[in-house]
Amino acid sequence: MNSKNNNRHLWRKSNRRPWRSAHWVSVLFVLQLSLFSCTIEPPLHFPDEGADIDMMLPEVNLDLDVLWDYSLVIDEEHNEYYDSTYKWRDEWYYGWDSQDNAIFGTWDIVNPEVFNIRRYYTGADAKGRHNSPNEHQIEGRRLKARYNFGYYDILAWNEVQTIDGVQSLHFDESSTYEYITCYTNAGMTPARHSPKHQYAYYQPEFLFGGYYEDLYVSRNPADYDGYDEERNIYYKNARMQLLPRTYIYLTQIILHNNRGRVAGVEGTANLSGMARQTNLNTGYTSDDEVSVNFYQRMKKHLSKNGEDVDIIGGRLFTFGLCNLNPSRATRASASDSKVSNFLDVNMYFNNGLDTTYVFDVTSQVKRRYKGGILTVELDVDTIKIPSRKTGSGFDAVVKDYDTLTYEIPM
Repeated sequence: MNSKNNNRHLWRKSNRRPWRSAHWVSVLFVLQLSLFSCTIEPPLHFPDEGADIDMMLPEVNLDLDVLWDYSLVIDEEHNEYYDSTYKWRDEWYYGWDSQDNAIFGTWDIVNPEVFNIRRYYTGADAKGRHNSPNEHQIEGRRLKARYNFGYYDILAWNEVQTIDGVQSLHFDESSTYEYITCYTNAGMTPARHSPKHQYAYYQPEFLFGGYYEDLYVSRNPADYDGYDEERNIYYKNARMQLLPRTYIYLTQIILHNNRGRVAGVEGTANLSGMARQTNLNTGYTSDDEVSVNFYQRMKKHLSKNGEDVDIIGGRLFTFGLCNLNPSRATRASASDSKVSNFLDVNMYFNNGLDTTYVFDVTSQVKRRYKGGILTVELDVDTIKIPSRKTGSGFDAVVKDYDTLTYEIPM
């Protein structure tokens, strides 16, 4: 009995082996066929337009193009400004040296490499409200990120960097997500010719901004620029232009026939009639005009067309004229601002007294609404030198240098 059962058991075991061998050969054959005949590829048949498809969240490669079309160096070969008839190098006599760099910073634009990006997802509504955004800070000019299906608005601006580590420019993101306001605050320097503000405002640091509306992330693979097989995702490429939101003015007061009578300057000056803030999304400035405070210094014995002159020079950043997007404007009259622009400077004389002179530069600012050189020609022989102490001196309003007429209210 035992022998019989053992034989039956052996028979069953031996009968299983051929079946197992054949099974594994079949499985290996199928696997081999699969390996040689199949690769992962994107769908070959695109769905009908508007049809949903089961696909991974796609990726968008956003490249930032920083364009300073209106900088002081737009075309080094031809020395041209944004106005092709304006040869700014022919008008700039103050120069720029290492001490100017230490006081003002570089007088031209250094391309930024760190940027802040806000992605606002509006879902199926291209004009939907902005909710809490995805926030990014990147080094370089490209953001690679996954996007939900639907519409996006994207805002970008450069990270602000300063010489002294103190930033004057502020960004208001808290009041609304619909747009970001950029502004500066008032300092302690008195604001002359400003009807609304007692003190002059700090100048903003240089700023670029860009806004991309209605970026559509589709479910249709045909809407994409490519497919990444290794990561199994579709991707599309997008580019955004970042244009200036602040503009450079170089100021120079050329002193003729000085002969040492103007001995120096206070170190700061104001330019009135400029916008207090700007909208980062649209690039449009506010209608609230302020005086902008900036640094200046005096250089002696410079040459202008062979004449020995002294020059008071400075550099300032500003948001520009009120009610205007200077980067997009083609003429200054696009601004409905009717305010005048005055440049004031406090001068010290060789008799120990000082006077604040105020120069009307309205026509120059309006003509160079995207920034540029503001020049005042001042013949010291034609102005009255202070002869008695009157506190901080008196204001001498000097009309725009084109007319070369002077008014000295006492």
